[in-house]
Formats: sequence, structure tokens, C-alpha cells
Amino acid sequence: CIRDSIITALVCFLFIVILNFALPRLLQGDPIAYLTGFDEEEMSAELYNYYYHALHLDENIFVQFGFYLKSLFDGTLGYSYKAERVVSSLINERIGYSLQITIPAILISLALGLFWGMHSGYKKESSFDKISITSLIFVNSIPAFAIALVLVITLCVQAQLFPYSGLNGLNAKPGTIQYFFDRIYHLILPILSIVISTLPSRYLLVRNTTATVSYTHLT
Repeated sequence: CIRDSIITALVCFLFIVILNFALPRLLQGDPIAYLTGFDEEEMSAELYNYYYHALHLDENIFVQFGFYLKSLFDGTLGYSYKAERVVSSLINERIGYSLQITIPAILISLALGLFWGMHSGYKKESSFDKISITSLIFVNSIPAFAIALVLVITLCVQAQLFPYSGLNGLNAKPGTIQYFFDRIYHLILPILSIVISTLPSRYLLVRNTTATVSYTHLT
């Protein structure tokens, strides 16, 4: 039921929060290195003491956890000592770029999974269905990072069809139509990698549901 799902989600969230707080302090080595991203051997004594106090490592574990929770719920989400900015500002700065990739990828994946899965489900046991389900189960077994790596090697390095970094070329001028199409050109490969890695699960869900419904109606 909905109540059980909410309780399960809250328990999982609490577990992740506690685990994220505990790991840097439980791992072997100095927690300052994990929490700041700097090598403590390269720090001066003054800088080390500053981080030690700023991270509240001179307080007991419960006080540290209290400051950790405060940073989560006050909207800052903590502080990046490497960037010298609160984490929330770094997320806000980059979330637009991430959405430019994820939203088109999700929409394309949903559309392909829906129409491909419905067609395959209605044609259950046909050659088209067998080839589709076999190939997509195989793709589903490949990690997403491996799919992206193969695409970069084949389409960027070998075929040189797409750029392998950046959201725009160096010569693209913001505000121009060329800039817009250059951005689309740079987004094709990352969107393609997400579509390929997420399509199998959506296809299989729609295909199996369609096959079950069509079989029920026939009987």
C-alpha cells in the first residue's frame, strides 16, 4: 500500500543519510582527506587545523551528525572546500546542463519503449518479437558506462562523427542559431548513450504488459 511504500522510502533515505555521514569517518585514513578532497600530507599545520575545526571533527560524533543534518536541510547541502562554494550553488549551476541531456533522453526512451514494446507484445512469438527481446535483453546486461565508452570509441575516436567533450565548440557564439545547432550536435552522443541504456527496461515492461493484456482478451 501507499503507506508502506512511504515508510520504506523514508527508511531507505535515513539509511543513505547515515551511511553517507559514517563512511568518511569509518574508512581507513584521515577523514579530512575524504571530506575535503585534499591530500592531508600537502596541507600546512594551520590549514589542517582549520579544516579540522571547520568540519567539527573536534566535536563528538553526535554534534558532527547534527551539523551534517543541518547542512542537508538548510538548503546548502554542505560545503565544497575545493570549489570554495556551497554544494547547492554548484548543483544549481550545472542542473540546467544535466536536464538538457536527461529530459530528451527520457522522452525518447519512453516513446521508443512504448511503441516498440506494444508492437512486439501484439506480435508475441513472432520473429520480430524474438529478435527484439533477445537483442534488448543483451543490451540490458551491459553496464551504462560500458555502452557510453563503446559509443565514444566508435563514434568519436574512430569514426570522428561526434565530439567527445564539451557542450559547444570553441568557435560557437552564444545567442546565434549556429550556437543552438552546435549544442544539439554536442548533445547527441550523451543522449544516445542514455537512451540505449534505459530503453531495454522500458521496452520489456511495455512488451510483457501488452502481451499479457492481448492474451487475456483473446481468451
